[in-house]
Amino acid sequence: MEIFIVYGGNKDYHAMIQVAEGAPEPPLLVKLKVTGSNVEFIQPEHAGSLSVLGNFKGKITARGLTGKFEKETALRVLKRKNSYWQ
Repeated sequence: MEIFIVYGGNKDYHAMIQVAEGAPEPPLLVKLKVTGSNVEFIQPEHAGSLSVLGNFKGKITARGLTGKFEKETALRVLKRKNSYWQ
C-alpha cells in the first residue's frame, strides 16, 4: 500500500492511495482531514479492496505515516520512501 498526501490549495489536502496485492489497483483519491500531525480519511463506497478496511486515522511523523483502518486491529507503519513504481 502506498499513500501520497498532496496539498489541493485552499487549505485542502488529499490522499492518493494505491494497493497492489499481485496486480496494482487503480489509485483512489480521497479528501484528507488534517489536524496538526493527525490525518483522517473516509473511504468512499467505490474504494475497491480498501472499502472492507473502513476509514483511516493516523499520524504523520518524520519517519512516515502510522495509523490504522477502523476494521483492523494492528497499526500500519508506512515509511517515507520512494514509490515502488519509481
